[in-house]
Amino acid sequence: MRRTYDHYTPDEMAAMADGFEKGAKAKQTVADRLAAQGHTTVAETWRRGAQDLREHATAARQGGEYFTDWINGW
Repeated sequence: MRRTYDHYTPDEMAAMADGFEKGAKAKQTVADRLAAQGHTTVAETWRRGAQDLREHATAARQGGEYFTDWINGW
């Protein structure tokens, strides 16, 4: 199996992490708005999406090798 982590520079991993964080904040904003409007079920879906992106960001900040292993479930 070919490992892909060596294709990402530290700067690219940082940029990926920043993008994941930005997406998580946007999803959380939508979740909060929906919850405030009483749409709790769909708000929870958006909250889970935000949490997933935060987990991606955390993994990306650990570096390419860790991120690749994490994303592939190794």
